[in-house]
Amino acid sequence: MAAQRTYLQVPFPEKDQAKALGARWDPMERKWFVQAEDLSPFKRWMPSGKYAASAEPVTTRHIAEPQSGYRVESADDAKGLSLLDFMLLIQGTVEAVFPQPVWVRAEINQIKVSQGHWFLELVEHDATGSVVASTSGTLWKGNSHVIQRFRQETGVELAEGIKLLLSVQPRFNPRYGLKLDILGIDSAYTLGDMAAKLNRIRDTLKAEGVYLLNKRLPLPMDFLHLAIISPSGAASLGDFRAEADRLARLGICRFTYYETAFQGASAPPAIVQAIARAVSLHERDPVDALVIIRGGGSAADLFWLNDEDLARQVCRCPLPVITGIGHEPDNTILDEVAARRCDTPSKVAQLILTTIHDAVGQAEAAMREIRELAERRMRLVEQDSRHWLEDISTRAGHLLMAREQRVQQDYREIRHAAGMLLARRQDRLDHLMQSCRDAGIRHAEASQTGLEQQWSAIGERSALRLREAVTSCEHLMQVILALGPEKTLKRGYGIVRSGDRVLTHQAELPPGAAFSIQMQDGHIDARRTS
Repeated sequence: MAAQRTYLQVPFPEKDQAKALGARWDPMERKWFVQAEDLSPFKRWMPSGKYAASAEPVTTRHIAEPQSGYRVESADDAKGLSLLDFMLLIQGTVEAVFPQPVWVRAEINQIKVSQGHWFLELVEHDATGSVVASTSGTLWKGNSHVIQRFRQETGVELAEGIKLLLSVQPRFNPRYGLKLDILGIDSAYTLGDMAAKLNRIRDTLKAEGVYLLNKRLPLPMDFLHLAIISPSGAASLGDFRAEADRLARLGICRFTYYETAFQGASAPPAIVQAIARAVSLHERDPVDALVIIRGGGSAADLFWLNDEDLARQVCRCPLPVITGIGHEPDNTILDEVAARRCDTPSKVAQLILTTIHDAVGQAEAAMREIRELAERRMRLVEQDSRHWLEDISTRAGHLLMAREQRVQQDYREIRHAAGMLLARRQDRLDHLMQSCRDAGIRHAEASQTGLEQQWSAIGERSALRLREAVTSCEHLMQVILALGPEKTLKRGYGIVRSGDRVLTHQAELPPGAAFSIQMQDGHIDARRTS
């Protein structure tokens, strides 16, 4: 008769110790249990009053023997175990330790679907992001209802990066190794993990003091230039593009698009880079707002947008950010931190149209008000102008009359004063003319005497200079005659000629050339040898 099942109170950190001693996991009760007569190895995990001593402790011999008739060779066998025996021993151990499915936490690293079967590569990361464990799991086509129920309960498609709590049955094959048959998925765990991730991001941004930075930025009163970040070639953005293109054609608003990935591990850094490009554009060409839009998709697709670095970039963006991501019930961390959230891309387009329409209405109202104020002001100015014109006309008539009288009086006074001044100036001019005439006569007489004296002195100096010049010329003529060719030849010098040309330097006569030397009593012909 099999021993009664006894449930244990095993803390999570001690589960591996309990498992090694033979404890098993009950997925329905979500508790560890043991079926053995000797409960002494499990004493510390027993509920109070449930422990009954047993004489035999658990030892390594409790490991199950392999099935299929294979024998475990003893340690005395010098050749040890064959590989097949060893693998069968592992198989038997796995089957003995895990006779029932167990719940395992894991993250999907890769997914492959073939002929209705789901093949998952499962991993676990440590705090640094390094993979510390990995294995493969299979959800067979016959259990496809597990996937359908998971979709219905979570709204999430299985995708890389999602964490799951899986009910698995370990299977060990001597040839293919350890595999996990996936029998169930705990939807609540996945939803809780996604919510926990959102909470961690939210708490981090709040602790850094950036959570509300973008949300506090006011939206512009009008849109003239918008930067749009959207998925590459997204057909679901047709309604938005239709409205945006119409506004662009009419010259009402400009749109600069940055298309990038919105799902997969590469999506967050790609969107961060697109935001940086939009901010750089704003520094050169001012942008009113940054719009992040994405059409409808599964919750798993939107899961990639719940990224801490991406959310931080949106928080710190100097432009007000407007989001239109997914459908109306969808929510991402980007929607929380953005200055304005719209449920869908179409609602973003509606916001843009409404804002521009309101701006136009405000402008028209302002123009009407300005026009009315201007008309009232013009009427007041016109009335004031008529009063001022009448007053100016009256004052001008009086002033002109007074000025005319003053001018006539001034004219008579000026004419009288001018006559007296002209008479005095005429007398002064006559006196000055007589003085100039007398001074001119005296100056002319003095100049005539001076000229005669200078002329006499010039004559004497000229005669002296002429005599000196004659003497100097006679002396120079004697020197020239003394330096003539005949005189030079008489002193023993010769004149070298080449034809009719007199030579003064040896460079003028090349080697082998003929030349003649003129002397006092004749010529000598010669030739240069070197």
